[in-house]
Amino acid sequence: MDDFYSKEFNVNTWLNKKLGSVVETELLDSNSLRTKIDSLSVELHQDIVKTNDEIESIVQQIIGQLPKVQRDIEVTNHEILKLQEDISSGLADAENVQSKTTASMSTLEKLDNVKTKLVTTSVALQEADKWTTLAKQIEQFLDSGDVHKSYECILGMEKTLLALNKTQTEERRLILEEMKNRLEALATKHLILAFDTNNTENSHYFFTMFTNIERTKQFIKYFQDSEKNKLGQEWRKVVEIMSFKEASTKFYDMLIDHWHAKVQWCKMIFMDEVELNASNVLIDLYTDTIRSLEPSLQFCFDAETKKVSFIDLLIQFNQATHRFTENMRQLTELQNMEPDAAKVNAFMKALFEPFLPQYSKYSKFHENSITSKIQAAKAAVIAAVTTGDGAAPGLQDKIETSKQLLPEIILHIKESEERVILFNHGFGYLHFGQGLNTSLEVYVLWNQEIFRQLEKSISNPESHRNLIENTLAFAETCGEILFQLIKLDQLLSTNCGKVFGKMTSSLDNTIPWNDLWGFYLNPIIRSQILQFVQKKETLLGKAVNHVKKICCDAKQLVSRVTVEPVENQLMKNFSLQDSSLKDAIPSEYITQIGEYLVLLPQNLEPFIASENSSIAYVFDQSTEDSGRSPVDLILSNLSTSISDTYTQRILKCTHLTKGQARQLAQDIDYLASVYEDLGLRITNDLVGLAKLMKNFENLNDPAVIERIPQRLVLAVKKMKPVV
Repeated sequence: MDDFYSKEFNVNTWLNKKLGSVVETELLDSNSLRTKIDSLSVELHQDIVKTNDEIESIVQQIIGQLPKVQRDIEVTNHEILKLQEDISSGLADAENVQSKTTASMSTLEKLDNVKTKLVTTSVALQEADKWTTLAKQIEQFLDSGDVHKSYECILGMEKTLLALNKTQTEERRLILEEMKNRLEALATKHLILAFDTNNTENSHYFFTMFTNIERTKQFIKYFQDSEKNKLGQEWRKVVEIMSFKEASTKFYDMLIDHWHAKVQWCKMIFMDEVELNASNVLIDLYTDTIRSLEPSLQFCFDAETKKVSFIDLLIQFNQATHRFTENMRQLTELQNMEPDAAKVNAFMKALFEPFLPQYSKYSKFHENSITSKIQAAKAAVIAAVTTGDGAAPGLQDKIETSKQLLPEIILHIKESEERVILFNHGFGYLHFGQGLNTSLEVYVLWNQEIFRQLEKSISNPESHRNLIENTLAFAETCGEILFQLIKLDQLLSTNCGKVFGKMTSSLDNTIPWNDLWGFYLNPIIRSQILQFVQKKETLLGKAVNHVKKICCDAKQLVSRVTVEPVENQLMKNFSLQDSSLKDAIPSEYITQIGEYLVLLPQNLEPFIASENSSIAYVFDQSTEDSGRSPVDLILSNLSTSISDTYTQRILKCTHLTKGQARQLAQDIDYLASVYEDLGLRITNDLVGLAKLMKNFENLNDPAVIERIPQRLVLAVKKMKPVV
């Protein structure tokens, strides 16, 4: 029988093996071969009967256990009986038996699958019964407030839910979620108690519970809300009994102490959760706490500025905030904790958010601090005892006060600039400059008032000496203002450029703690700073431009004041003398002008040539004027103006005699000689008129009128009497 169980069993091989000895030893006849075959058939029959019995026994057992498959077994039995009859017919029938046996094994496999399904169904029914039982129990436990039993029931229900198929789980899953919500609500008061009493064991138990019921985020939220309330209460206590300066420092110290106390606690509670970072939980807590403080940091700061110096309080608060952020950074690094960049950024923004509205106030503070000095100086001038000599003494007081105020303003700006870097690492430079520009504009406006008052004084010839003195003093003051502001602007712009250079280089900073642009500035201020940097503007550029304009006005005023006596002389004392002498002498009016011009440098030198005079900066604003002394510039402007005025006055004459023409030529030559002594030259028009007057009788001679403007030639010809 063992041969039949072999995987390599072959009917022909097997028959040859059994009949081979008979064929070799005996004569091959039909009787002996039939006898051997009959004997083999009997033996095979017995084995088949035995096999049938075993199969029938197995089939009966299966039929007894699984009534539903009885019909299949009967068919199989019938096929086996038929196989028994067919085997006796020969080797072909044996192959048929083998085929039928294979079919029977397939049927057995099907029966085994049916059995497995039945077992699975039985287990599912058991789990369904278990779910029903647990559902009834958890209702009782929840109603009675038993957190632990309710938690165990939920774990059992979740396990049961996994054994059910999808069609059975949807409704049960909703029920389970409702039970989890009820358990969360029931456990919350116990959880808060564990937080309040710092009970690590219970806290860890509840963390495990909330994690298993998919409520980890809710656990973190309960923890943060509990700690936020505690910190908020502590803040309210300190802010009620301390000044804001002390309260803000105390609050930051409280957060550092809280970190030390809670970071290890969080690590113990969250030790089973690899993805849960204690530093993220605490930084989120501090961010939310700072944003929800009542009263807020900004409210307390604004209220305190009504009692103490704004700038002192701002810098102290800002410095305390920076120290706190640096301490927090060091703590995370020392403890090898890497909070998420987004959480650090939100934390830093919450800390520095109270400073964003302060930029405009910061600008206004510096504006008011300088404006108040200017207003005080103006008030002092107004309050001074008025002299009885007219407007001039008042002008002198104003000019002197403006000059004395300048070093005080410059010193104040430099002292203020030393503290700019203390506020947000110098990010307030732009607003500092805006405040300075606005206040300096007030200073310029005051000097413009002085300028207008000087302009009105020009029409008073009796006070010309004082007018020149005041005008030159005013021009010197304007030059000093320009000189000092340009120096100051260069200094401030250099320092500002260093700070803004660091700021722009931090745009691509990947370290969240160093994202200066992210939490020091809002989008509007960032845009303003970038625009300022891109345009390469200077910090006091606007103020410098205003001062340059008033310097131009002062320069023109000096020219007007110095030329005014000459113009009056030409307009009032100009006369046409008929000289018949061969060598005519200059007219009186022209000699007076000459004396004025010769003495003018000496009169100007006391006001201009001093070693510390700044009037040169009024005249050196253009490259053409660069390197020339103020006296030279004044005389140059004056010579041009006198030449033009003299030319126009001569052209107004309607008729001339030969003697009058000779006298005018002499007067022009005298003026030209005075100019030459001063290093000056008369204008080409005046040179042309001198030539025409010398050749008054030969105006049609081409050699005479060569290179003289046609308009002058025609004008002089009209003056010649008709013969």
